[in-house]
Amino acid sequence: AEHGGASSMHNIIRVLSRLPEIDATVFALYYPHNQHDYDFYGAKVYSFGYKYGINRFEKLSIWKKCSGKFYLEQELKKFDIIHSFWSGESGYLASKLSKQYGIPLVTTVCGGETAAIPSINYGSMLKFWQRRFVNRTFRRASVINALSNYAAEQINAVYKNKYAQKIKILPFGLDEKMFSPAVNNSPSKRLINIASAVPVKAHNDLFRAFKIVLEKFPDLKLECYGRDDNNLLASLAASCGIEKNVVLNGYTKYEQLPLILNDSLLYV
Repeated sequence: AEHGGASSMHNIIRVLSRLPEIDATVFALYYPHNQHDYDFYGAKVYSFGYKYGINRFEKLSIWKKCSGKFYLEQELKKFDIIHSFWSGESGYLASKLSKQYGIPLVTTVCGGETAAIPSINYGSMLKFWQRRFVNRTFRRASVINALSNYAAEQINAVYKNKYAQKIKILPFGLDEKMFSPAVNNSPSKRLINIASAVPVKAHNDLFRAFKIVLEKFPDLKLECYGRDDNNLLASLAASCGIEKNVVLNGYTKYEQLPLILNDSLLYV
């Protein structure tokens, strides 16, 4: 998955695995693909995804499989809490399981759930079913975790303070042992960007701005990291006339990011 919510889940499981009193189980709806049952830092992961572009009917089948596996694990472990990352589809399914088994629900809002940007068709608030999923999740959740003051303000603005008492602010945080400045480091003269090639990440604005920068610093390189399944960024760079200065690296493993960050002049 990507480097926002997914990397946070990575770190949470890694930290929880150090606590002997915690037994974590992960139910991953869509990612990773075709890795249905594996261990991750001692936690059991059940993944139900098998391809990109799953349609709504295939999603219903995945939700049913996930619910069935949850039932089996609940019979064995008797879960104390359910935590949904994202409050859309995963939150909706988590809310149903929370109600069915009487288990408290915590949901983390990653941003898109309360967004509405018509120009790029982005945000759950623009879409009937996605909006209903978020509504159901917020109603059921005991705690709504916002990642920042801004995110909390967005939730309160959309829901007119209806859930203000439930909101807690807990940022993703940072592993300072993993992400720390290199000693005596001389970074390369390059800029880096880490983001999937989706409209809300605004690569079009980034590339247009970089073209202006190149007028003064023609030798600079912009290195992009992140999933680009449809090869959109290559076409965008060519249309801006900056393809010789843009390096597209595609998806990169989370553990490699500290080295990449330390070897760059600027993170955009």
